[in-house]
Amino acid sequence: METIFTGIDIGSAEIRAIVCSRNKKTKKIKILKKISIPSLGVKNGIIENYKLVSEQIKKIIKKVEEDLGIKISEALFALEPHSISIENISVSHTTTTVDKKITENDLLIMDQKALKKFRVEGFEYLDFFPTEYILDGEEKYTKPKDLYARTILANYVFVKIPKNSIENLERVAEISELDVLGISSSSLCSSLMTLSPEDRKSGCVLLDFGHNTTSMIVYKNDSPIFFENIKLGLSEVTKNIALHFKIEQQEAEKLKRNVSFADEKKQIEKIYQDFFKKVSKEVLDNLKEIEMTKKVSGGIIILAPFYKNEVFTEMLKKLTKLPVKISKRNLFSETGSGFTGAYCLALNSLNLKQKKMFNVKQIKNNFYRIFKNFFI
Repeated sequence: METIFTGIDIGSAEIRAIVCSRNKKTKKIKILKKISIPSLGVKNGIIENYKLVSEQIKKIIKKVEEDLGIKISEALFALEPHSISIENISVSHTTTTVDKKITENDLLIMDQKALKKFRVEGFEYLDFFPTEYILDGEEKYTKPKDLYARTILANYVFVKIPKNSIENLERVAEISELDVLGISSSSLCSSLMTLSPEDRKSGCVLLDFGHNTTSMIVYKNDSPIFFENIKLGLSEVTKNIALHFKIEQQEAEKLKRNVSFADEKKQIEKIYQDFFKKVSKEVLDNLKEIEMTKKVSGGIIILAPFYKNEVFTEMLKKLTKLPVKISKRNLFSETGSGFTGAYCLALNSLNLKQKKMFNVKQIKNNFYRIFKNFFI
């Protein structure tokens, strides 16, 4: 007996979907189908024409159902990071016990205070979680339960999304005859699956290089504290290779992906270096803004399918003066280029299905905590 689960990643360039199964006895997960289709009606990660997006998704679902002979009725959706951002909120609390011992009830009260304080016009939150607790104005902790303090200051991160993005996605799902198990960011999904617990706890920067943009997620104390969409993507490298060598975009894309074997290696590496200079400046400026420049001991971790060439990591090391490495938990070998986000979405949709907690109207899904607890 198998459980079927689906992730659909809606990007500006492509819509990607992965359908997987898990054997209920062996727990083994198998990828049944990967499919991508040009994205229509999406600009800068925002669904502008939900009817066009719906038509594309219906084509994907029809193809999957025909090839696999199964019915797809629900999925977890992700939008590009353009439309998803982070809001920081702080709340204070006085412990309720006589001996000042911090209880689970104290933590729940602070959660409720944070929820009430979240009031950002035009936005809904997808998830929220505490990043640190400051006890009696001095010591900082990530897990304060059973410790002792009279006053607690809790800092929270809310992952937020414009209301119209949710409304448009609900329209897309309705037209496509799909139930929405939840909504998230493909980059956040990928970060939870590809970063090790040690990376997240020590503090690190994940760079997820996409077609039009590069997602930057900063982790501290095992939680994402900063989320930025850098408007520089790998399509710029393709475009500059095409211009430099006066070739078609398709040929330039091949050279970009196989730079180690290209006769024009040095020239292509120079194009990459110019690209990395721009990205590095954005990364360092963002780290400076959030006062994390010297607090990311885990360094920069790259999530991209073809950055196994040490030349690229060395470029970023020199430009940022930070440690740089490829994610050790890379899923590209399992999913292929471009499908990591959809695969991580699919895994989480399995969890949501098993927990039976969510539907199209209940999208505030505590995604981060549930995903961490069951899949990491």
